[in-house]
Amino acid sequence: MTTTIECAHLKRLTTELEQLSAAGKSGILTLNSHIEEAKLYFSQGQLLYATSHIHRLRRWSRAVEQCCSDITVKLPPSLKTSLWEYQLLYQAVRHQEVSVTEARGVIRRVFGEVLFSMSRQIDFNFQWENHHLLQSGFPKKLTCSLSEMKKVVQQVAQMQTQWQMANLGNLDPNLALILTQPTPNDFSGLARYLNGEWTLWDISLQIQKPIVSIARAFIPLIKKGLLQLQMLPDVSIPVHSDFTVPTNSNSDKLSSRQLPLIACIDDSAVVGESLKKILTPVGCHVLSILNPVKGLTQIAEHKPDLIFLDLMMPKANGYIVCKFLHNAPIFKNTPVIILTSRNTIVDRNYAKYAGAADFLNKPPDPRKTLQVVRKHLAHQFPILKTYYLSERKNQPIYTPENFSDQLAVNY
Repeated sequence: MTTTIECAHLKRLTTELEQLSAAGKSGILTLNSHIEEAKLYFSQGQLLYATSHIHRLRRWSRAVEQCCSDITVKLPPSLKTSLWEYQLLYQAVRHQEVSVTEARGVIRRVFGEVLFSMSRQIDFNFQWENHHLLQSGFPKKLTCSLSEMKKVVQQVAQMQTQWQMANLGNLDPNLALILTQPTPNDFSGLARYLNGEWTLWDISLQIQKPIVSIARAFIPLIKKGLLQLQMLPDVSIPVHSDFTVPTNSNSDKLSSRQLPLIACIDDSAVVGESLKKILTPVGCHVLSILNPVKGLTQIAEHKPDLIFLDLMMPKANGYIVCKFLHNAPIFKNTPVIILTSRNTIVDRNYAKYAGAADFLNKPPDPRKTLQVVRKHLAHQFPILKTYYLSERKNQPIYTPENFSDQLAVNY
C-alpha cells in the first residue's frame, strides 16, 4: 500500500514537472510533508537546484565528494541565500576547477536524495510560486532538462520499490547508527561508521555500496537492539524544530575561545603575512585563505571571530562571499571587514549593502587594523585591550618590528 502511495506521489510530480517545463516557468516548487520541506528551483522550465531543510550541507558535501572531489566547499546554508550551491558550482566551472559534467552530476545527485527523502512521506504534496528573479542569468549548460529530471524521478521510484521490498519502509536514510554492543565479526569492517556520526547516505558513499543494500544489512542488528538510530545536526548548523540558530550560539563559541581567531580571505599571500605581523603579537591567531572557493570549508570548520575579505579575487566575487557569510545564521554576529585596494564611495556602499562591518584600504595599516579588530572583539577578548591602554597613554604606536617587545613590557 505504501509503495503504491509513493509511486502516485512521483507520478503527480512528473506531471507537474512536464507542465512547468512546457510553460518555461521560473520559480520555486515547494515539496511539503508534516516533517520535512524541500524546494526545487526552476529557471525557464529547467531545474537549477534542490534543497531541503534537513542536512543541506551534508547532502551538498556528499554530492561534491562523489562527483567532483577537487572542490571541498562546505559553506553553511542560509535561509536568505537560496542558491549559494549553484553559484559556487557556476564559479568553479567558470574557473575550470570542475567540468560542466561534474557540476551537473552534483545537481542531479542532490535532486535524487531530496526527492527520495520527500517521496517517502505519506502526506507528500507540493505547490508552485513564480519568481521573476529566476527567469534569467542561469546558463542552461548547468541546468537539468525535463528528460534528465524524469530520469532521476524514475531512479527514485526504483529505489523506493527496492526499499519497500527489503522491508525498510520506516527507516530514514538521514539517520545515523550507534553501536550499543561490541560489533559482530561480520560488521567489524564497518565499526568506524557506527559511532553516531555517519548517516546511511554517508556510509553508502564511503564504502561505495547501494544504500538499500547497506540498510538491509543493518536491519537485523537494529531489531536486536545492537544498533540505535539518531538524527544528526547538519555539518555546521545545529538542527532545531524551526531550523533557526539561537542568537547566542555564536557568542557561546567565542566565549570558549581564549584568543581571537581572525581569517584573511585574499588570493595574495603577502596580505595574509602582513596581517599576521600586525595581529599575532597582540594575541591573535590568523588563518590565511588564498582560495576563496575551496577555503570556505575552513571558515565553516574553524568559525573565526572576525574575517578580513578582499573584493577583487580571481576565483570569487568578494561582495558575493561577504553576502553569503552575512546571511548565514552561524556567522550572523561575525564581523566581516573589507580589505581592498579599491576605495570609492560606490565600493563602500556595495560593501555595506553586502553586510560588511567595516572597510579598510590596502596595504593594511597597523594602527587602523588594530583599531578595527579592537572595536569589534575587545569586549570578548580582553587581551586586545592591552594595546588600547597603551594608545590612551600616548605611548608610541606599535609597529610590526617592535610588537613583541612592547607586548612583553605591558605584561
